[in-house]
Amino acid sequence: MSSRIPSHTFPRHRPQLYAPTGRAIRRAHRYYSFGRPLGPVARAGLSIVLATPGARRLVSGRHDLEVPFDRDIFEQILSAVGGLVEQRSWAVFQSSWHTRRLIVFSFDRRSRCTGVTHVAASGESAYHPALTGEFVTVPPRLGVQQVAEWELLTVGAIPPWHQPHPWDERRIQLVLEDVRSIVDAEIPRPVGASEDLEPAHGDLTPWNLRVDADGRPWLFDWEWAGWAPPHADLLRFALVHGSLVNTNPEELAAWIAARVPIDEIGAAARDWLGHRIYRGLDHRIAGEHDDSLVAEWQQGQVDAAALEILAEGRPT
Repeated sequence: MSSRIPSHTFPRHRPQLYAPTGRAIRRAHRYYSFGRPLGPVARAGLSIVLATPGARRLVSGRHDLEVPFDRDIFEQILSAVGGLVEQRSWAVFQSSWHTRRLIVFSFDRRSRCTGVTHVAASGESAYHPALTGEFVTVPPRLGVQQVAEWELLTVGAIPPWHQPHPWDERRIQLVLEDVRSIVDAEIPRPVGASEDLEPAHGDLTPWNLRVDADGRPWLFDWEWAGWAPPHADLLRFALVHGSLVNTNPEELAAWIAARVPIDEIGAAARDWLGHRIYRGLDHRIAGEHDDSLVAEWQQGQVDAAALEILAEGRPT
């Protein structure tokens, strides 16, 4: 059973944040993971617009939040989280792919985020490490709760006004050293797996690797962590970062090849081509008319074509 919950949403053209009030949307905006860098002046201006009821309609809207359970379960989830962290208000992040996973942000009376809760069906719960890194900070794990058939994993919030991590291979390599140490300590190597596999975050992207106002890197969304071919994380970050400015597969492949060890990433490229985010692209978009979904599908096609070029070792 699913429910529709009338909500204020942001951004207007591609809703991903949902909250019961416009004020709650403004609070959540400070913690929203923009995929592209947004300068401090633009962020401040956007915050002012969101604080102004009439102007707010320019960047936000009203849409139903679709949740994969009835309204009573949703209220129970909010109540359970409110018993773990202070929750004077809340907002929900929902991926543009409309997955079954929800992320609930809780806020205290001073509008500070007190916790981020991942809601997933039992058996599909998200992994989040108990360890943090020497260079990269991992938000602390605050608790795991169960509501009906749903598991709630709550972690600490990262500071507001964070930005996507830029392409900086030296700093990214330091992040990857921490990732390998954390995953190696917490997730066993699969039985019978190739010795070439290495611990990986699994979804190292600019919107999951953030830098705060002090330049400190933070890493979250670990649900795909495990063991993967060498350079899989580095390739994923380069692919997503490069696709922000390259919409042609050949140009994207060339951009990546200039920054990662092209003679060593063939296995990683083939592995990503078999990942669920690149499999079945035509099936996923069938019957959808949402412009944001179409845009993501089109970029996914570009990314997959670039991966094919890299898998064959023929960047232009």
